[in-house]
Amino acid sequence: MNIVVSDKTKEMLVQYLTTLGLSIFAAVGFYLQSGNMYQLGLFMISLSIYHLLEYLFVLLHHFKDIKFDSFLINQGKHYTFAMTFSFCEYFYEYMFYPGLKDNSATFLFVIIGGILVIIGHFFRASAEFTAKSNFTHHISYRKKQTHELITHGVYSFSRHPGYFGWFLWSVSTQIMITNPVC
Repeated sequence: MNIVVSDKTKEMLVQYLTTLGLSIFAAVGFYLQSGNMYQLGLFMISLSIYHLLEYLFVLLHHFKDIKFDSFLINQGKHYTFAMTFSFCEYFYEYMFYPGLKDNSATFLFVIIGGILVIIGHFFRASAEFTAKSNFTHHISYRKKQTHELITHGVYSFSRHPGYFGWFLWSVSTQIMITNPVC
């Protein structure tokens, strides 16, 4: 397979991957620092892993459809608002109500939220990599001839494991960083 990729596409891809890589680097820094910013580090690590896994899935199973939106960073205004509000809430509480982020109960929320985040990642990734080309990021209005109903793997006990995994991941990230509003 010989695929021609423009220089502009290569440049944008490098920018996206560099940004996500730097996000992981910063996240590890937040996680390792003393104090309670480790929650923010865990959140940023989880967020970066989510976007990289989405891109990896498209790269492996829908290569002809790959584009920068495959990272799912630009999911829409609602996603952008939710992520922005999540960061704003975290920093507001960190600065003005530090007790919300640093007490004995907080650690329990971090552990429970972290476990649920991992389970959410598992369901989402399992759904994508089990269904392979039958799973897409776009709603289909007509059945493709190549489409088949997947009933094995994670689909044997959940009809929509991708949606379930994303829902569990998104809610659990807020539990993990103890954001009571989000």
